[in-house]
Amino acid sequence: MNSYELEGGDSMFSKIVVPLDGSSRAEKILERVEQLGRIQGGEIQLLRVAFFSSLPGLDAEEYELKVVRAAEEYLDTISADLEGKGLKVSTHVRYGDAAEEILAHADKYGSIIVMTTHGGGGLTRWAMGSVADKVIRRSVKPVLLIRGTKPSRDED
Repeated sequence: MNSYELEGGDSMFSKIVVPLDGSSRAEKILERVEQLGRIQGGEIQLLRVAFFSSLPGLDAEEYELKVVRAAEEYLDTISADLEGKGLKVSTHVRYGDAAEEILAHADKYGSIIVMTTHGGGGLTRWAMGSVADKVIRRSVKPVLLIRGTKPSRDED
């Protein structure tokens, strides 16, 4: 039995939750996720948490629906690419606070969370908090964090 297998040959990390925020930095994790998916033989669960801060005078429900649809389309594109490489992929869109929704999804459906940090620091990190920090501190599931790199000038 390999160290990454459970009794009966099942993979320890058979449901790999991959939170993506739409940035090219977050997508850099996909190469590593492909490798893990091949090793584990499990399902890659692409997860996008949508959120819209309502402004007075706007139809909040309409805009919430738009951000959810955009998230679905985004994940469908990435999913098609991974499936084209022979991987088992599912897509999931949740609505709300990013860290809370990642944790809730992984707790119910995942066996490991694999995500990138954005490498942010200083005032931005202090003011906004870090989703990765919140996830790693509160997750009951294993979390694999890959350090994000600073984008080049033509990236997000």
